[in-house]
This record gives sequence, structure tokens and C-alpha cells, in this order.
Amino acid sequence: MRIRILVATVSFFALSAPVWSAPPTSRPSSAPHTTLTFKTYQQLDGKSWGLAYLRLKKTLKAPTPLLTRALNTLGIPARERLVRLLSHLAKTHPAFLPIVVQQLGANGKKVRTAAYWGLRKLGAKALPHLTKALRSKNWKTRSNAVLTLAYLGRKAQGIHKQIIALTPTSEWKELRSILFALSKLGVDTKETRKLIYTSLLHKKDTVCQNALLALVALKPLHSQAIIPLLKVRKRSNYRLRERALNVLSQYPTDVLQQAQHKLPKTYHVDLSKAIIKSIPFSKLSKHISLAQHPNAAVRAAFLKALKYRMYGKKLETFASTLVQGLQDSAASVRLAAIQSTPTYRLKHPALRTAVIQRHQDPSPEVREQAYRAILTYMSLPPKQYTSYAENGLRDPSARVRRIVIRSLRRKKSDLARLLRLQSLQDKDERVRLTALRVLQKEDIHSPKDFALMMAVLEKTTHKTNSSALHAITRMFPRHPDVLQAMLEGLESSDKQLQRTATYLLYRYPYSRLALPALRKAFTSKHNRLYAIQALMRIAPNNPDNLLLFNRALRDSDQSVRRAAIKLDTLRYIQSPILLYLIVNATLNTSTSVRHKALSHLSNKLTPSRLRPYLETLLKGLRPAYSATHKKLLDLIGWIGTDAASAVQGLFAYAHRLNSDEDLEDVGETMETLGPAAQTYLAARLKHGTLAEKQ
Repeated sequence: MRIRILVATVSFFALSAPVWSAPPTSRPSSAPHTTLTFKTYQQLDGKSWGLAYLRLKKTLKAPTPLLTRALNTLGIPARERLVRLLSHLAKTHPAFLPIVVQQLGANGKKVRTAAYWGLRKLGAKALPHLTKALRSKNWKTRSNAVLTLAYLGRKAQGIHKQIIALTPTSEWKELRSILFALSKLGVDTKETRKLIYTSLLHKKDTVCQNALLALVALKPLHSQAIIPLLKVRKRSNYRLRERALNVLSQYPTDVLQQAQHKLPKTYHVDLSKAIIKSIPFSKLSKHISLAQHPNAAVRAAFLKALKYRMYGKKLETFASTLVQGLQDSAASVRLAAIQSTPTYRLKHPALRTAVIQRHQDPSPEVREQAYRAILTYMSLPPKQYTSYAENGLRDPSARVRRIVIRSLRRKKSDLARLLRLQSLQDKDERVRLTALRVLQKEDIHSPKDFALMMAVLEKTTHKTNSSALHAITRMFPRHPDVLQAMLEGLESSDKQLQRTATYLLYRYPYSRLALPALRKAFTSKHNRLYAIQALMRIAPNNPDNLLLFNRALRDSDQSVRRAAIKLDTLRYIQSPILLYLIVNATLNTSTSVRHKALSHLSNKLTPSRLRPYLETLLKGLRPAYSATHKKLLDLIGWIGTDAASAVQGLFAYAHRLNSDEDLEDVGETMETLGPAAQTYLAARLKHGTLAEKQ
């Protein structure tokens, strides 16, 4: 590898002749073949696991005792990487397949997941070994083998009998995998249906859920599954109940009606809901009698089926049904009726009157929908509109009052604005905050409103004070009291409020007035992170701010160092002091700080401005800093053209490297340095030591 680097570098400058004119005995030899040791496997647990991975990839040709020992003794990260490697090698070396299949039951979820995905990519090659894994004593191996077989599709359809045979002795987790596999394979047999029907009644919800998936995969649906599905409707899990209803609605309507005549009355409500969902909307008018069903849940289900479909002649067909629903004794039916009524530009007189009457409904959910329809979508005379708005703002439900305020947002009249200001004095904090957010989007704010809005800010708790401060700053950006409110927010113990105050301070028109307070806030343990962000955004080239920036880069808290260097304003570097600080940040112990500092230097600066700092950048070349190694080499190659110091520094750095990949990166960088590298390398080849020549 070193010879390749040397040849690539020297031949680029036409200097290969002195090397190959030497006697054969003195020519550099190729790297000797290294045999694998257990230490190579142990390196997969370290930070430099990539080199060990490549060495194993080139050397492993068949299973060895060392490989078995490594899979039994290494940690989870190392075994995960090793299983990924073995699944990749199994494409050309099938001897590794049994080992990968065996890892389906290994300790460590990541190891099992790596084996699962590796076998899925292998496809039909893994089928014989996965079939043998179904007879394993380890239930994890059997379960993951079943899941892998599920994604092989038609290639694994003939194996469904062996999968079903596992059920008598399987745990519920394994049974869940078996049902999922059957849902993917879609094999319809008596044994499959029997297993699915019994699994629908399993006490575990996940088993029942996969049984529903497997049942849907079987087409057509048999009537034998209706009773198990109706029993699922009695479970406590809401999602399972709704999924069972969706499966029932896939049956033909006549099949469900026949079942309704035969089964006990305890199932009639669920069957009626399924019948409503199974009927196409074009034929729903023939079953309008269901809107008069004695059970309120069925009446509500019928009205919900009309939602988003009521327009034109269809509205005339079901108008009387909706009016009856709006006047129903059950709150759930009234709510379904008002949600299904098309309130936008509603001109039907009976429906319009029935919707308006619901603003005095006992149910707050129904009143909420009624006020939204009246104040947002209906065109009413001004006096009548104001009367409904005032009644809504006096509603006992805070949620209804918030809906009224949001509906008033669409009205730009002075009266609507007055009503919104009035809601700032509401007793509920969420209502006041809703009014404040609506008011902040208006362009006109009088000075008389400021005292009222500042009173809202004083009454807010830690849950809503950030939103209140943001709203007031947007409405009164130049008011001096707003600056004081932002500074108080910066000194708060609430992190969300600190973040909001920092964001608002550097956007404030007179933000430079806050610099002394921000410098004072930097001395606090809690505020350093947000204070340095605001200081460097407001005045990045201020000398006092630069001193604090230097302290932030050396702070003991890594989050402060990271926040200081990641500011976007640092890309526009004007001060030489700031440039010096960012260059020195490339020597920082934090990887994120080094990486962001290099990004700032390479994005907006020219090589001429960075060339005086070349020696400092060369100090940052350390083998331990592998994450930023390549980025720093690219920067040195960009600014060090025809610079002898850059060549000498790179040559000295190459002596400290043990990685062939790092040496290749250094060789590529030296190729870009021009005649300076050519002269220096020629001198070292002629007068250097044997190690330097190699």
C-alpha cells in the first residue's frame, strides 16, 4: 500500500526513474500477507474497526475456530459488524450461510437484526438453511427464520405447512411472527384459516392484530370469520376494534344482513355499523331507515357516512335526516350530524336554522362546531354576528371560547378586533394566549393595547410565556419595555423562554442596547449558551464579544463550545482576531467544534487570507482525529500550493501514520501542492534515510 502511495505521488511529477533504477534487492517489497489472529476480531469493538473489517473481508474464505470464538465472546457492536460481513461474504462463499442463520437467535437485538437483513438480501440462497432453522430449539431462531421466510414471497410458499406446524409449541411472540408470515405468503388452506380464527381470540393484542392482517390476505373472506371478528369488537383496544370493523365492512352487504338475522342481538349494533360501511354512497338512500335505528351509535354511524358527500341534489335527499340528527336526544348523534352538514355557503333554510340553534347545545363539542359554522362560514347581519360572538366569548367552556377567537380571526372589522382584545382579560390562560396569537398577525396596534398585552405576559406561566413574549415582540418591536421583557426572559430559569429571548434579541431593531446585559448573562451557568449566541449574532467583530467567544470555545461544557462555533454569522469573518480564534478551534478536542471550524474556513475565505495560519493548521493533523482528518487535508492542499512548509509538514505527519487509508489521503494532498512537493520529494529520495525513501 505504501508503494502504491509513493508511486502515485512520484509518478505524478515524473520522478519514478530514480526508484526503479535501483538494484532488485534494494527495491521496496510489497506488504507481507498477514494471517488473522483473535486480536483482529477484537479490533471490531474499537474506534478503528474499519481497518479490521477490511482485513477480514480480504482474508476470510471459510469458517474457522477463531470466527466461532469471536461470535461467542465479542461484544454486541463487534458481533453486529461481523454478522454483516459474513452475510456479505455468503454471496460468494455459501459456507458462511449456516453461521449467519445461527445468529438469528443470538443474544443482542442488533446482532439478530443484522442477520435478518443479511438473509433477506440473499434471497433463495438462504431458503434451505432457513428451513432447517425452523427445527431449532431456540424460539428466537425459529421466529426470526419465519419472518425472513415471509419476505421471500413465492419462493417460500411451499413451506407454509412447516410454519403452521410450529404453532402447538410456540410462544406468543413466535405465533405473532407466524401470523405475519402467513399474511405475506397469502396461502389459503383449512389449516391456515383454523389458525387465524383461533388467533383472533388470543389475549395478546399484537397476535390478534397480525391475525387480522393474515385474514385480510385471504380472498374471498369466509362467513366463518364473522363471529371471531365480532368478538374482537368487544375488546378494550380501540385500534383493534376499528380494524375488525373495517374487515367486517369488506363482506358483501347481503352476507352481513343474513348474519344479523341468525346471530344474537348482542352483535346487532356492530353488524349494523359494518353494513353501513359496506354500502356504497350511491345506494345509501335505500337504507335510510338506519338513521332511525333505536341505538344511538348506529344512528351516528349512518350520519358519519354522509360526511364530505353532501352537495347538490344529494343534500336535498338527506336534508330531513340531518335535521332530525341535529335535534336528536343523544349528543353523539347531534355531533355526527353537525360534522356531516356542509356549513360552507349553507342555503338550505331548515338545516341553517337547525345548525344555528345548536350554539346553545348542552354538549360543548356540539357548541364548538356550531360556533365555528356560524362565525366562519355563514354570512349574517353585523348585529346578529356580534351577538353570537359575544355569547361565544361568555361560554363556560374554554375550548369553545378559543374556537370563537379563531373564528373571529377571519373578520377584519373594528368590532371583531375589539372582541379579540376583550378576550385578553379572560380567566383562562390558554384563551388569553390564543387571542394574543391572533392579534399578533394584525398590522395595526395602538399604544393603548400595549399595557393590556404586557399584563397578559405577566400572568402567563412557564408553559405559555415563550409564545406570549414572541407575540408581543412582533406587535411592538420598537417599544423600550419590550427590550426589558426580553432581558428578563434571558435571565429566566426556563430554557424555552431563554431560547425565545435569544432568538428575539438579535432580531430586535435596537439589539445593541442589550449587549451589556448579554455579557453579564454570559457569566451565569444557565445562560452562557444562549448569551454567546445572541452576542455573536448581534456584533460578531466586537472586541469584548470576541473575548467571550474565546472563553466559550474553551468552556468545560461541550454544548456551549458547539453552540459558539456553529453560528452561521461566523462565516462572514472580518476581524483578524475572529479569524485567529476560528483557526485555533481546529485544534479543539471536540470533533463537532473542529468540523464546524473547518467548514467556516473553507466556505467564505480565500487561500491568501488563510496562508499565514498554515503552521497552525498543520498542528491540527493528528491520527486520533480521524473524523476531521480528510477535511483538514483538503483545506491544507487548497491553501498550501507551492508552499514548502506545507510539504514538510505533510511529510512529517506521514511518518506518524499506521493506516494505509490515511497515507493515501496524504499522498493525494501532496499531489496538489505543485513544484514545491516535486523538489522536496526528489531531495528526500536522493539524500534521505531508508525509512524516508520507503
